[in-house]
Amino acid sequence: MATGLSWLDSVWRSLISREGPSIKPILSQWQQWGLCSLPPETHSLLPMTGGLTNRCWLLHLDSGEFVLRVSAANRHELAIDREQEFRIQQRAAHHGLAPAVRFRASNDEYWIMEHVRGRHLAGPPPMDDLPDVAKAMKALHALPWGRDLPEISIADKGAHYWLGVQKRWPDDQWQHLREPLQMLLAAAPGPERSICHMDPNPNNWRKARSGWRLLDWEYAGIGHPLWDLASFTLMSELSPTRERYWCQLNHVDQLGTAWWRARLQMHYLNELWFAVQELHSRQRFLDSMNRLLEDSRQLLIKEDPDV
Repeated sequence: MATGLSWLDSVWRSLISREGPSIKPILSQWQQWGLCSLPPETHSLLPMTGGLTNRCWLLHLDSGEFVLRVSAANRHELAIDREQEFRIQQRAAHHGLAPAVRFRASNDEYWIMEHVRGRHLAGPPPMDDLPDVAKAMKALHALPWGRDLPEISIADKGAHYWLGVQKRWPDDQWQHLREPLQMLLAAAPGPERSICHMDPNPNNWRKARSGWRLLDWEYAGIGHPLWDLASFTLMSELSPTRERYWCQLNHVDQLGTAWWRARLQMHYLNELWFAVQELHSRQRFLDSMNRLLEDSRQLLIKEDPDV
C-alpha cells in the first residue's frame, strides 16, 4: 500500500484521470494566476466534498491554500450569472463575509478563491451558533448595493426551472401546477430589498477566526431579506423550537403572512431546483407541488380574505 506523498500522488493521478482533460489545462495556466512562483505539485490538488453542481478542489500553492472551483456544465440550465455572482461575492468579501475570488478565468470555466479554514455549520445548527449566524446574516443584508445588481424575480427563476422540468419529464402531469404556482408565488413578501445569498444552507457556512463566512454565491442577487432567513430555516431543517428562536433573533413575526410567503417561495424554488438536478423522483415532485399549491391558496386567502 502506498504511503505518505506517494499515496497522495496516486490519489491525485486517479482523480485527474477520472476528471478527464479539464484539470490538466487549468493547472498548466498557473503563471496566469499571479498566486504562486512555482507550478503546483502533483499532490497539491485534493478534492473537496460537498456541493451538488460545481467541482471544487483544495489547492496547495507555495503562497498558501486556495479553492479551485470548476464550473458545472449545467450552470446555464440553472440560470447562474457568474458576473452577478462575482460582483456580490467580492463585495461581501470586502466586508469579511465571504472568501475573495483571487483569479477568474476569462470564460468562467473556473475560479480560484481564498480557502476558509474552520468548522462547518452543523445541520441542524446548534442553538449556540444561531445568534452569530443571525448577526452575519444581518450584516449581509445591510451591505450597500446599487443599480449594477439586478433584482431577483421568483417568477423568472421559477419559469427557468420549469423549462428544466419539462425537459426531464415531457409529459403533462405537472402542467396544471405550473401556472397557478407561478402566479400565486410571484410577489415578494414586502417592499424591503437587500443583497441576498439565496442559498445559506449549513454546508455553505464556515467559522473563520473573524466570524462566520458564507460560501457559494452563485444564486445571490437583490431580493427580500426574508428569503435568506426562510431558506436557512428550510435547508437547516430547524425544529419548531429552533425556528422560533431564529425568528426571534431576526425580529421576524413567525405568524405573519410575510414569513409564510417567504417560506413557500423558498420551498418552491428548492423543489424545482432538486427536480432539475434529478435529485427528486417525479412522484415526490408532484406531491410537493400539490402541497405547495394548496398552501399558496390558503396564504392568498389569509393575505386578502375578500379574494
